[in-house]
Amino acid sequence: MKKHALLLSIVVLIIFTNNNATSQTIDWNEVNSNTSSTLYSVSYTGGISAIATGISGVIVYSDDSGGTWTMANSGVTSSLWGSFMVNNNLAFAVGSGGTILKTTDGGETWSQKTSGTIMTLYDVFFIDELTGWAVGVSESVLYTEDGGETWEILSSGSAQSYWGVHFLDADVGYAVGTYGTLKKTNDGGNTWQEIGNPPTENLYDVHFIDDNTGFIAGHAGTLLQTDDGGQTWENYDIPGNISLRSIDFIASIGIAVGNGGAILTTQSAGEVWNIDYSPFTGQLWDAVVNYSYSFYCGGGGQLFRGTMWFVPWIELESGFQFVSSRMEQPNPDMLNVCGPLLDELDYVRNSDGAMLHKVGDEWVNNIGDWNVLEGYLFKMSAESGFSLGGEIIDPSTPIPLEAGYQFVTYLNAGNMDALVAFESILNNNLDFIRDSEGKMIFKLGDQWINTIGETKPNEGYLIRMNGPDTLIYPSK
Repeated sequence: MKKHALLLSIVVLIIFTNNNATSQTIDWNEVNSNTSSTLYSVSYTGGISAIATGISGVIVYSDDSGGTWTMANSGVTSSLWGSFMVNNNLAFAVGSGGTILKTTDGGETWSQKTSGTIMTLYDVFFIDELTGWAVGVSESVLYTEDGGETWEILSSGSAQSYWGVHFLDADVGYAVGTYGTLKKTNDGGNTWQEIGNPPTENLYDVHFIDDNTGFIAGHAGTLLQTDDGGQTWENYDIPGNISLRSIDFIASIGIAVGNGGAILTTQSAGEVWNIDYSPFTGQLWDAVVNYSYSFYCGGGGQLFRGTMWFVPWIELESGFQFVSSRMEQPNPDMLNVCGPLLDELDYVRNSDGAMLHKVGDEWVNNIGDWNVLEGYLFKMSAESGFSLGGEIIDPSTPIPLEAGYQFVTYLNAGNMDALVAFESILNNNLDFIRDSEGKMIFKLGDQWINTIGETKPNEGYLIRMNGPDTLIYPSK
């Protein structure tokens, strides 16, 4: 088990000075939820649609990525404790009395589904458009394989309750609940086994980022992490015994929220957590993190939207190299972006041959603004480094490619096998792909050869196309 650190700060911004380090902060802004009722859950997949649910059947939805919110008619008065958005259109809400609701239009209209139970349901989770689970009182576990139209009760009857559930695939899932309840299933929820060494506090939420690494949020300072698939857990020492109600991750970026307006964030898969506080100091019930926007909600209809900003530090060596960023630059003028490098910089060139270069004693910027979908060729006269900070974009954003040569960005947060990363263009339209070291992806007979190995954040790639195509990086 690795060692962990927890930092208490007012402004969550740390700049590291190694090649792959990235610091992160989220700029939070309150949005008008159009309700004063407590919101227990908020869900968002990164598109235009978002939903939030709460007490007495309250549902609000957004069709502009959480900028504005509209009250929906849920058709019920039972409290809606949990929600899950599968995509921009399909979402579910669960709550008191076995309530299960479904929407297929992004939250505007809802239909009630028969759950077969009167037990309160606290959480719901789907792995695709068809397969999902709901959990709640008496360790109730409900299962659907037809997109929530019908539900089967897999288990119920315990003295304890499940508050949170998370599945890695159709078989492996985890549930947490009252008085340290922590169980795992390997058969899609049909049977559950107690695992780990959790404290006896209430455990409210669970999230796994891969087969081994998972997190649990709970009562009285409980923030647990496992690196071995849940067999053993280590607890962070959270100042003030903050109770955490929700935890969520996308890749290595995580957020947890709880009482007193506490917000915990990490950009290192839990290796370091930072504590900040919301302007709303009451109970925060739920949070969701995504590359485009993040959200948290709480009492009195409080709803906040956050824009994620990152500050990666990039080391540049003497000579030529391709550079890219997966973040929109807040001040994208190329002369401003490259300002810290000017003493060691010879020039920067884009795919069209336009350059940032020195003419006499003056720097001339013929490129204009930094384009997040492009890579750039840097020629350095000496070693140096600079930061590329900004709002992260969706890593699956399509990148149009034309016939000929071009420098292309890499949009994923971590390393990835290059054949997997560029799979969408491994066809007759592609001639070759090259990195800064001259390593390549090229075709030998009928076989694509990968000498690049893995793609890396902040590396740009030279691509030669035989014809136009569209590059879409897979989600990691």
